Amino acid sequence: RNWAITAYLNGTRRLPLREPPGADPHAGWCGRRGRQRPRLPDLHGSGLEFEGFGCLFCGLSGAGKSTISGLLHDAGARILNDDRVGMMPGATGPVLHGTPWHGTATYHRPDSVPLNAMFFIEHGDSNRLSRLGHIEASARLMAASCPPYYSSELMQRAVAACENAAARVPAYRLAFVPEPSVVDVVREAVMG
Repeated sequence: RNWAITAYLNGTRRLPLREPPGADPHAGWCGRRGRQRPRLPDLHGSGLEFEGFGCLFCGLSGAGKSTISGLLHDAGARILNDDRVGMMPGATGPVLHGTPWHGTATYHRPDSVPLNAMFFIEHGDSNRLSRLGHIEASARLMAASCPPYYSSELMQRAVAACENAAARVPAYRLAFVPEPSVVDVVREAVMG
């Protein structure tokens, strides 16, 4: 017997996935979706729209993706997902898509937003933001992805997609304190 999961993208597109009972849905989703839609890898990150700007917050487990999503939600952000987002090419650059696999804050929405800024987050003793170069941003984006390891051709596409996204979208390293003051740091980065 198979257990069926239906992922949603852009509110209307449905992507059926099949996993056995007890399987890790994150691992299966990353692998299977990569085989079906290999253009850009899926990301271990929080995706949201804040004051008209699409933002991606990537970090290791425990880095604060759900925390920063909650703080920005309280400031009016529309959260697509606080832990797993899809990224697809769009007419003007990468587009983030919500997925049903949320993190600890349980934010998830079948919606999308053009990507305008990427933040690679970590806990800090104060809020500090620094701009990343294209190469470091590309490497960090690849590290936050669910790449298709099973195929060298698809892996090359995933690497190229991360490089392209990093070249087109401003990226930042954000050390933050889990309090509302980080909202102003994010606002300043996206508003320029």
